[in-house]
Amino acid sequence: MKTKILIIFLFSILYSSVISQTFSSADLKLISKKTDSIILAYEKYSGFSEDNENISEYYINKFKNLFDNNNKYIFNDLGNIEIKENKLKLDKYIFSVKRSYPSGLGVQITNVIINKPQYLSSNKYLIKVNLNKRVFGFFRNERIEENTFPLIFTINFTKRGHEFNDFKIVEINNPDEELILIDKAKKWEIGVIGSSYLSSITNNSYNTNRKLGYNANFDLTYYYTNLDKLGYNKIGAGFGLGISTLKSKLFMDLYKNPDYTFIDIDGDTCKLISNLSNIEDALNIHFIDFNFEVIKFKNSKLIKKINIFASISLNVSYVCYSKSDISGVSNDKGYYNKYHVVLYNIEPYGYLENLQFESENNDVEISTLNYSATFTCGISKSLFKSFDANIGFKYRYGSLSISENINAGQLAIRANGELYNEYRSILIINPSSKFSLMGLFAGISYKF
Repeated sequence: MKTKILIIFLFSILYSSVISQTFSSADLKLISKKTDSIILAYEKYSGFSEDNENISEYYINKFKNLFDNNNKYIFNDLGNIEIKENKLKLDKYIFSVKRSYPSGLGVQITNVIINKPQYLSSNKYLIKVNLNKRVFGFFRNERIEENTFPLIFTINFTKRGHEFNDFKIVEINNPDEELILIDKAKKWEIGVIGSSYLSSITNNSYNTNRKLGYNANFDLTYYYTNLDKLGYNKIGAGFGLGISTLKSKLFMDLYKNPDYTFIDIDGDTCKLISNLSNIEDALNIHFIDFNFEVIKFKNSKLIKKINIFASISLNVSYVCYSKSDISGVSNDKGYYNKYHVVLYNIEPYGYLENLQFESENNDVEISTLNYSATFTCGISKSLFKSFDANIGFKYRYGSLSISENINAGQLAIRANGELYNEYRSILIINPSSKFSLMGLFAGISYKF
């Protein structure tokens, strides 16, 4: 905590030093005075009427001259006049006032807060002004409309020595629109998420139950384009790194193990015949994931003060841990071709009927790399400055590649000279198993 306070204190000193080197107290006073003049002129001319009875073209021209050009978008503060857009181009705003308020508007500006100037480039600066604007008037001369809006004015000006000129309004936003505008300029987003989900492994050869798994992920996204001029919709791509678990319980009622020939302790050749029943296999697989975010879409307007996003990613997963706990009932018999003898329930040779078996923590023979695709969707809410809280839904679907080996397709095996079976994961009976993960995630991200 002390370190954090010290960093904030040092940053404040550094920021104050930069401002003081650029502007003296007299400069700041003059800038504030000229900014205030722009706001007073806006209050006077934005009603568009000199006599409160008719629209004045003189006032309209004066209003236009407050802006650096007519293509600027400004916040729609005209009330319930059947215009759905939150922001209007300057000419459309003027047209809407003329059509909806033929007697002009009443405008009152209060609670003006002029912030410190910010450097743009060369001799250009901007200044943000927070204020409340009260708008009232007779809508089409029939009913009174009255609304009060918190607004943020962005005003640009130039500096030449100690002279400050060319004060022009370049944006008028409400606080929500201002956040969207700030977001529009930020191309990068870095985030950390954690998720809990139900996972399962599926194949036509067995049944499965879902079990609870988890995921933690670090992601970096670059938003390479805005789909609209105001930046409400963004498209990006990126990559990430994470860890995840895949847990599931597999079931089989009956299984006929492929016949297996081996040499017994007496040196005789024997064919092992195994039939297994009531088999359960609890799997626990851990991945290191490399995620390639193919596309991410983000909308900042559909829900007020909430961002909506969705993404599709391709994943390459490295298996770092895989274990299987398998249990069931084994009915074994051995056939010695040399003697034409079948052995049943002879314990010294390991042939038992209705043997309850349980084999814990077997290694699962899965290829090192596995592939999947992930779909996510969710919402985010700004916390402070450039940080967002994110929650949503995640679905991942992929394949498990079973390693090729001489024992593939055998649940029960015996090494040469061994008397008893070793039981292996159900996964090995079919090399084309699929897996899915489905659940919720939460995290935090930083935009820059």
